[in-house]
Amino acid sequence: MAGTLPEPEDIVFWNKERGPREIEVSITCSQVGNISTTEETMSAKLWIDVYWKPSRGEYDAQQSEWDMLNNFQLMNGADIIVCEVRREPVMKEVGDRVMWHGVLEVIGSFRQNFNLQAFPLDGQQCAVRFEMGNVKDMVYRPVRGRDVVFTVESDLSTTTGWQVIGTALSFTGTDPALSKQGNSYAQLVMTIKVLRSWKPYIWRVALFTAFIDFSAILTFVIPAEDVADRLGFIFGLVLTTVAFQYTVQDSLPHVDYTTFLERYILFSTLLLFGVACAVGTIKGVLEWESLYGGNDGSEAQAKAAEDHRTHMLRVDSLVAWGFLGILGVMHLYGIVHCVWERARQRHELERQHSHAAPKNNLKVKRESRCISPDGRSEVYCNPAHHIRADDRVGAKL
Repeated sequence: MAGTLPEPEDIVFWNKERGPREIEVSITCSQVGNISTTEETMSAKLWIDVYWKPSRGEYDAQQSEWDMLNNFQLMNGADIIVCEVRREPVMKEVGDRVMWHGVLEVIGSFRQNFNLQAFPLDGQQCAVRFEMGNVKDMVYRPVRGRDVVFTVESDLSTTTGWQVIGTALSFTGTDPALSKQGNSYAQLVMTIKVLRSWKPYIWRVALFTAFIDFSAILTFVIPAEDVADRLGFIFGLVLTTVAFQYTVQDSLPHVDYTTFLERYILFSTLLLFGVACAVGTIKGVLEWESLYGGNDGSEAQAKAAEDHRTHMLRVDSLVAWGFLGILGVMHLYGIVHCVWERARQRHELERQHSHAAPKNNLKVKRESRCISPDGRSEVYCNPAHHIRADDRVGAKL
């Protein structure tokens, strides 16, 4: 027991008749990082301050009946290194109330469910989910009287390859339809919203793929009759493109859909095959004329053959310009789509009441409270006007 507590008649105790026990929490995420696309995990170190009202029996016995550790069940833990009580529950005055206070430390990696269709322009919501008992018995709440309820110390985090743009802390309950008994269980969801750094993938993969595509134009510099040289050059470019495809796949988990970057490389490969087919077709038409066009040695026949060859060379030139036009339109569309998709991904994340992140800590304040459309979730997030970049907030142990 910390200090001298008020007399029992001056304390508001919890009892079941007044409703579920409110478990008030505030979270400090002192480290976050190692956001792995291939493993779909995020690592974090959390300090969780937990407060709850004592019952009259707990006050008299000076022993809490509510099990703090077992009632913070990690639902998406992948590799939990530490999950233990760092400060045993102590009854003390918190503002004008008498509360139990304890501190949990959680260190580990947490499973995520990434949607990678827009890769590498995608944004993700990395979450840590806690659950406890039936909402009829206990519910999570932000700490009453405390301004900041969730802090991410981003200056101590290693989010290489990602840009943190927002955070949120949700107090909700599970869907009763998912329970065999029809129960809803209290749920606490900590969310960190990130945008992927797209530049490495564009410069290292997409740009070189574009160079390969436009290099295919040089095929038409080789004489049309030298079809073997033309095809050798084209399929050399195809193999290079396939190598880039494997490079991209090494950066992704096994998913049942293609990403934006994979679709771009695939379409580039198909265009190269289209050039190879065009080259073969032009050579075939030239050979067909020489084999089946007839050649009686007359001057008229020789002139007709020459005219045919001249015509096919013009066709060859038109194919080259047509291919160049297709490449130009495809890459112009790709640039516009990249700008639009990136803006859409950012908007989707910010639509959940989250805005641009400061350079240092992210603070989620009580004033940013909102209610979900179904009325079941209470969410606190970090609007820009509630954040100061020079603030530092650590875990209060």
